[in-house]
Amino acid sequence: MDPEDVIVLVLAWSIGAKKMGFFEKPEFVSGLEKLSCDTVEKVKLKLQDLKKLLSDDVKFKEIYKWSFNFAKEPTQRAIESELAAGLLKLLMKERKGKFPHCEEFCEYLTTTSKFKVINMDHWMSFYQFNNLVKPDFSNFNAEDAWPTMFDDFVEWRKNKGKESKAEQPTSND
Repeated sequence: MDPEDVIVLVLAWSIGAKKMGFFEKPEFVSGLEKLSCDTVEKVKLKLQDLKKLLSDDVKFKEIYKWSFNFAKEPTQRAIESELAAGLLKLLMKERKGKFPHCEEFCEYLTTTSKFKVINMDHWMSFYQFNNLVKPDFSNFNAEDAWPTMFDDFVEWRKNKGKESKAEQPTSND
């Protein structure tokens, strides 16, 4: 398995793994028992079933929320922005079209954001932001109760759009 494949994250969620980056033997064994997998062939078949969970909105949201706690250190309340961006890209790759702001939000987090960490409120707000705010931000209202990070992101994105238009050559028809 490719450790950068989202299926590893889904497997970790399904067996109740506690820490990102490795499985402890007891959680791995008991998790596979819970999944009724006692052979490599059964694990391969189960992985196909687990990947289908990503297309179920309810299960995806459970995995999404769980992944934040999985990624953070037990004594911390937040994860670094770069780790959050990588995790978002991994999760959203399977949900193309459902998270229209993911790619640019990840760029914002890793290049220009003053926010060096993401807390659970930011994490879950990003999920909602993608479900509620149109790709062109036409229904975004800065007066709504979004965390400041999202106000800054929308402003950054709109300014980036203006810069892109200014850089385009004009045609003399």
